[in-house]
Amino acid sequence: MKRVEAEVNIYLTKHMTIELEDGEDLDDKVWSIVVSWESRNDERYEKLLLGARLESDDTEEMNLKQKVRMAINRFDPYVLMPGHPDGAPLDEYDCLSDRIYRKLTPAYTVEQIGELIGQEFKRSFEQDFPLSETIHVAQWIYEYIHD
Repeated sequence: MKRVEAEVNIYLTKHMTIELEDGEDLDDKVWSIVVSWESRNDERYEKLLLGARLESDDTEEMNLKQKVRMAINRFDPYVLMPGHPDGAPLDEYDCLSDRIYRKLTPAYTVEQIGELIGQEFKRSFEQDFPLSETIHVAQWIYEYIHD
């Protein structure tokens, strides 16, 4: 048996009525509801996913440039949803991920990759991205480089 990493994108539309307390954020509330369904592994969660459109890519067959693109698209801090039917074009972050890819070397640490991601997002969007926001995507890219 071999172990293969895959990226799975699940796109779904579910109309829900949600009760919000004063000051409660809608996105946070929806996320907590969906996560609670998953953690309970109950029938409502299974039914929700049955209506989803599922796409996956075998990362073993991708080159590093494609993996960096996938990681940056998955990071998606502006929720542009590249490639999603209701989102931005699949190449929305390509110039940014290409710049990151061209600067990467195997000597980079996870933190250096995270800082590079933050610098390139700031260059593209003029917004600071601290290491705490980029470290998880940096870890994915680091693992892609060293696998």
